[in-house]
Amino acid sequence: MNNEVFCSLYRSGYIKPKSKNYIWLPEMEFISEQEARERQKRWQDICDLEGMTVFAVNGGGDMFVWDSSDMVYFAEHDTGVKTLFARSLADALFRRIIEFAAGEYAELCTDSEKADMDESDAQDYISESEARDMIRSCRSAFGEYLSDEQVSVLEEIISSPLDETGGFITYERCRELTMLIP
Repeated sequence: MNNEVFCSLYRSGYIKPKSKNYIWLPEMEFISEQEARERQKRWQDICDLEGMTVFAVNGGGDMFVWDSSDMVYFAEHDTGVKTLFARSLADALFRRIIEFAAGEYAELCTDSEKADMDESDAQDYISESEARDMIRSCRSAFGEYLSDEQVSVLEEIISSPLDETGGFITYERCRELTMLIP
């Protein structure tokens, strides 16, 4: 199932690097098939990636992979440790979206805060409107693969204000939701 979802999203350009439709998810950057093969070959000895499909990386070069049962793992390239991340590619996408919505892996701020920043500072932040637009894009692109409950959570997030911790949902709510995934 993951391969079918991946191929469909890749053809649409949503997860195809350098596509005009590409959707950036913090710390889950989708890679080309060629780059996936190269990474798998380069890190095979350390990570034991036999029978796994590499599909994305984080900023440090660690990989997201799925196995033959479609379980998604986070594979640390330098230690070889693989940690269960989600039951499927769709669940992995949802998890990364809600982690972003909680303010993980990105600095979120209100629109007015960003407007008051000088340009050099502003480039390090994602405004409330920009973040909502990204989550809307994710809902639109990935929604058909998510459960009704997951889409409902995204709708709730889109209509929520940023909280005092700099997220649309609390870390506790994010953890609650991610505990349901793996």
